Formats: sequence, structure tokens, C-alpha cells
Amino acid sequence: MGIVRFALRFPHTFYVLAALILFLGVTAIRATPTDIFPEIRIPVVTVIWSYTGLSTPEMEQRVTTYSEYAMSSSVSGIKNIEAQTFTGISVQKVYFQPDVNVDLADAENVAFLDAIDDVELAGFDPSAVTSDSLVALAYLTLVGSLVAFTAYAWVLHHAPLPLIATYAFVNPVVAVILGSIVLNETITPLQVVAGSVIVVGVALIILSRSRMASAHEDVRPVPAGARDSEKVQPTPA
Repeated sequence: MGIVRFALRFPHTFYVLAALILFLGVTAIRATPTDIFPEIRIPVVTVIWSYTGLSTPEMEQRVTTYSEYAMSSSVSGIKNIEAQTFTGISVQKVYFQPDVNVDLADAENVAFLDAIDDVELAGFDPSAVTSDSLVALAYLTLVGSLVAFTAYAWVLHHAPLPLIATYAFVNPVVAVILGSIVLNETITPLQVVAGSVIVVGVALIILSRSRMASAHEDVRPVPAGARDSEKVQPTPA
């Protein structure tokens, strides 16, 4: 109530104060920067390693740990490194100091990775490749790629899609059986149960497809001429 009384007793002074507040407010708005927070650009470079066939512990020991150590000692301006290791994949986030140029840091990382590739290639010894490895490579190239994909393309044009999709369930069962025959791998009771469930499911899919096909063949459309001849009744003489 004091402000109201002051405004009623001194209206001209109140008008001047209100105009002054309005003027100072507009001046403050124009003088205040649009963004009061500074532009923060944290230089981060993500490095992804891929090595198919390595388990998570092997990937961490052979790739993640080695690359972190080599990167921290070869690339300048690194603040910290965060890494996540999965089966056959290692994802590393390299955080640099705020004043580091991102393009320069990326270029240093690329040069570092190229140096690692050169070292890996230089350490390759062709005489260390065994005959089993060459046979496995030839088998995967010819049978696993050429023959398998050719057969799959042929089946796509000669079989229904639900039946084709069952290959994804049958392949693990075949792999377990071949591993037991060729490499003397042990088949556990859990694998036997899982394989039985897969085989029963595939059999049910095949039986349901055959029943649907037979039912579709039994329901044959009647020709239009036959329907017209049935409708025409002979007139008595």
C-alpha cells in the first residue's frame, strides 16, 4: 500500500520513476548478449575396432588395452579415454582437452591407426599359416559363400517364404551336429532339448503349409459355363 500512497501523493515523481525503469530495462535488454552461456565444444573422437571371431575378453586384451596404451602415448592432448568392449567390437571415446582442435586430433588418430595397421601387416608371417586355415578359408569362400548364396537365391524363386525362413532355425542344429562329428565337440542335454524344439517347430511349419496347400487345391472354382448350364432348367413338353 505504500507504493500506492506514494503514487497518489506524488504522481509526477512516479511517472518519472516508471519511465526511468522502462528506459533502463530496454537498455539492459539490448546490452545483454543473446546467449549468456559460452559455446562449449568438447573435442571427442570415437574409434571403433572390429575383429570378427574374438570373444569379449580376447577383444579387451588384444585390442582395447593395447590401443588405449598406444594412443595415450602417441596422440597429444588426450584428457581421458572411455572404452566399451563387446564380442568382436571395441568402441573407444577419446576425450581431448578443451583447447585442442578437433580436426587436428582426428588427423592424429587416423595417422595412429594407420601406423597400427602397418605394424600388424609387417608382423604377418605367411609361413605361419597352417593348411587347416587355408582349407577353412577355401571352404568358407566356395561352399559358405558361393554355393550357399546361389542355393538361397534359387530357393527364393521355388519355395514359399515361411519355409525359407526356417533356415535360420535349422542352421544352429546343423552346426552343432557337424561340430560333434568333425571336431568331437560335446553335445549337452540343453542343446539336445533346444535342437528338438527347433526341429519340431520347423516340422509344424512344413505340415501347416502342406495342409493349407491341399485345402487350397480342394476348393476349386467352378467354371462360369458350368454354373450357367445348372441354372437353365429344361421346360416340359
